[in-house]
Amino acid sequence: MFPSLAAFVSLISGYKPKDFIDDNRLLEKIVHQDDKEIYKTHFTSFFSNTNKGHLKFRIVTKSNAIRWISHKCVPLFHPNGNLKGRRVTNTDITEEIEALQWLKLKSKALESISSGIIITDVNGTILWVNPGFTKLTGYTILEIIGKNPGFLKSGRHTKEFYTNLWETILQGKTWRGEITNKKKNGEVYLDNMTITPVFDETSHKISHFIAVKEDISERKKNEEELNRLIEEIYEEQDRIEENASELVQLNAKLEISEEKLQELNSRKDRFFSILAHDLKNPFTALIGYSEMLLLDYDEFSEEEKKEFIGVIFKTSKNVYELLENLLDWSRMQTGKLEMSPKIIDFHSVAKDVYNLTYGNATKKQIELEFSIPEKTLVFADKNAVSTVLRNLVTNAIKFTSKEGKISVKSEEEENYFKITVEDNGLGISEEVIGKLFRIDSAHTTSGTANEKGTGLGLILCKELVEKSGGTIWVESEEGKGSKFIFTLAKAE
Repeated sequence: MFPSLAAFVSLISGYKPKDFIDDNRLLEKIVHQDDKEIYKTHFTSFFSNTNKGHLKFRIVTKSNAIRWISHKCVPLFHPNGNLKGRRVTNTDITEEIEALQWLKLKSKALESISSGIIITDVNGTILWVNPGFTKLTGYTILEIIGKNPGFLKSGRHTKEFYTNLWETILQGKTWRGEITNKKKNGEVYLDNMTITPVFDETSHKISHFIAVKEDISERKKNEEELNRLIEEIYEEQDRIEENASELVQLNAKLEISEEKLQELNSRKDRFFSILAHDLKNPFTALIGYSEMLLLDYDEFSEEEKKEFIGVIFKTSKNVYELLENLLDWSRMQTGKLEMSPKIIDFHSVAKDVYNLTYGNATKKQIELEFSIPEKTLVFADKNAVSTVLRNLVTNAIKFTSKEGKISVKSEEEENYFKITVEDNGLGISEEVIGKLFRIDSAHTTSGTANEKGTGLGLILCKELVEKSGGTIWVESEEGKGSKFIFTLAKAE
């Protein structure tokens, strides 16, 4: 038992001095389990040598808290050299240890950050960098400690640029901006950097600077690609308007009988309506994704950005293909359309239509289920059957309520495949069914979300299916959903 140590420990342990008197092993008992060995070693040698001793160990208090103790003992000697005693100093160093552990934790956190971090003195001399900096620039720690960050300069900024930077941070302000720097291998990259002054707590003067650096070269390239795609979208829109004008002129030149003229005028009116019917939703998606990226670019991960750009590209491509299909329809009305039937996998066609219509279905929380097996080989014109399926699925979305379901499936018969687009939406009355595929009595109804239609979509489907050698019909009952079914010849 060591009285001075026991007395000190009683002050911070929650135990009373009497507890240590009643149990002369209490001190040893409350020493932390992991420190018992060094504790025993120290005090075992206490009487066997005259060297100075210093021990740091932990105790477990009565309330089960951990406290750190610094125990120092210095031998005292008589003038004749004999040991007189020992001067013992005991100190509670818990706060000091916890502060040191917290400092190590923060240092570890800085080292684990992927961004490059530099700490310099007030003159810009590098004192410390994290691994993220060495990975970013290619320099080793030994190559840069003690140097000025000027070795990163690319030569692409003026002297005034750096002068303004230094004036900002020497005034105690944080500098943020983009700067073109150069790596050790000579590669130039765009650095998004923040430099923050650190003030001395005593003098209140700037003592250090902390710079956080991030390579945003890839992000800038993606932004440029996005802007290019947006320009292409607007150019595509201009081309659509030009093609629509061309179609108007084409119809104006037709010399036909009064009866035929009336029919063709009806077709023309329906045609212009379908431009809005089939092109509006893709452009809404294009503009929506573009706007999200422009307004909240930094909020998305690089993976999300690439995904959005991919959607924009694919949708732009699909819109252009849709325009070609519509032009083909106009040529079909004048007898100029040449169908190009060949062996195609209808699974691939269905997959493309799924991707084009998925966004609109999701907006209404409609489950979209396509069950077309691979190797569903048909002999047909790919553009024609794609237009048919897209129109039928789009109509199903329009007339299906929120949280409804649409399924697309195929059934193999002896000489053909039967394709069914089924929904659990509003259904169709028997009277309206008789008008669906007729140009002279095209029927339109608002969708479950007040979507507007033209009535031309099903007429177009009928003509394309029949020119492909198939048939199309509908099975429906008002209030119980609908099935639109068409057939396609099997590939031999």
